[in-house]
Amino acid sequence: MEVDSAESSEKKDESPPAEETSEEKAKRAEDLQRLLADKKSMNCLTGRYSLSAVLTHKGREASSGHYVTWAKDDKGDWYRYDDDTVTLSSAEEVEKLSGGGDWFTAYILLYEAKEPELE
Repeated sequence: MEVDSAESSEKKDESPPAEETSEEKAKRAEDLQRLLADKKSMNCLTGRYSLSAVLTHKGREASSGHYVTWAKDDKGDWYRYDDDTVTLSSAEEVEKLSGGGDWFTAYILLYEAKEPELE
């Protein structure tokens, strides 16, 4: 059995890690904030998404029918955009956009990236 001389000469430090000082904790939190800000600027977020809009089609044929959009605002309220008419809607109504017959069919879904949450 051969032993690498570099490995055999290394001493393993098995002592417990030193307690982190309040200054070190503050620096680590500052570094984390900076890293998250950098990730946001690079569009490197969490990989999690939230539905923000749904474009729908109502009609039995692709060559005819009507398009309506449901979109969520910054507060989380859903609105229905039907030509020049905008009405307040609900998440429950958006969830029913599975289509069928003469009801609206979800055609295009738009998602918004979710930002990381700080612990």
